[in-house]
Amino acid sequence: MRGEDAERETLGEGPETGGQDGAPEAPSFPGKEPGDGFAPAEEAAPCEEKLKDLTAQLEACEASLSSLEGRLRELQDAYLRTRADFDNYRKRVRREREELVAYRAWDLAERLLPILDDFERALAAEREFAPPGGAAADEAIARFRSFVEGVEMIYRRLLGALAEEGISPFGAVGDPFDPHLHEAMLRVETADVPPGSLVQVYAKGYTYKEKLLRPARVAVSAPPEAEAPEGGKDDADVQT
Repeated sequence: MRGEDAERETLGEGPETGGQDGAPEAPSFPGKEPGDGFAPAEEAAPCEEKLKDLTAQLEACEASLSSLEGRLRELQDAYLRTRADFDNYRKRVRREREELVAYRAWDLAERLLPILDDFERALAAEREFAPPGGAAADEAIARFRSFVEGVEMIYRRLLGALAEEGISPFGAVGDPFDPHLHEAMLRVETADVPPGSLVQVYAKGYTYKEKLLRPARVAVSAPPEAEAPEGGKDDADVQT
């Protein structure tokens, strides 16, 4: 045993020592006091404070993120509304442009309608003309008829040109009255035609494609008022 103790002394370990109860003693290191390698409770307090700060920062970040997400949803909704408004605006502009192209002759047609009215009145007056007899009168009438036929041909060609642009006349005697298409200028009481019929057309109406360019100016039939029986009062007196 002495040899083993001597060997331990040679290696610097020294002989085994123990406490009073025989347990091995804790190793000692130069310059170190016992317990220097362990963090006491007072040294853990700064870590807890730092953890609280980090937790507060995390909560603030989460609140900020929630606010930003809400703002993002608002901006997305605003974007969708703006895009829908722009799409509607673009469709409206395209529709207005198409109508402008389709009805490009509207102003011209409105200026031509009075001229058509003059044509119709002149031709109607010619049809009602009753010339006197005689050879000279017959020759003059023949020339006049030829002139009228030329005017009527011009009138029909003008109507044909307008029809190619989509402008069409309407309104004839006997047609039913339509407040959306006709302008009633006169009310005529008669039993010869059904009530609400056109009995006279002062100026034809015109449509431009699907739109009303001008209503027809007309006279409309109405049922005659019932006439009181003659002597009705006397008859009543007699019965009394």
